[in-house]
Amino acid sequence: MKKRKLQRARKSTRDTGSKEDTIITTTAENTALAATKGEPTIDCIGNFIFFSTPSGEAWMLDHRKNYALRLAENYTVLTYRIIESSDRFQVEWKERFRLEGDLFIAIYKGEETIFREYPVEALTGLIGLIEEKRKTPPSSLSGKLH
Repeated sequence: MKKRKLQRARKSTRDTGSKEDTIITTTAENTALAATKGEPTIDCIGNFIFFSTPSGEAWMLDHRKNYALRLAENYTVLTYRIIESSDRFQVEWKERFRLEGDLFIAIYKGEETIFREYPVEALTGLIGLIEEKRKTPPSSLSGKLH
């Protein structure tokens, strides 16, 4: 039997990328869309957390630097900027955030806005899991699964 060399398909210069190449952008779009329907969601990709609320808001968070990007407000998708390719991405962060008790606080140009009834407990738990996973060396995970 002859062996054939596998070749990757070449992307044209006009190719905008597949959904796999734009996972951050796609997740942001899906989260914003959920907010327009008032559907509560929470998702995590690496260190980034995406969530939408029944009150029509959606956010993308980078918990390491407390960056926040508002994706939707009042059931309407907002204008935001995420540039993504298959090997890198850039987010134009507009706000910062912090969690205090059961409050989500967004900071924009020094002005704070307090949001109540956000999934703060879920966000705090997810941030804890991300941090725990980041600190756990891969070798310590082997042998624990039986």
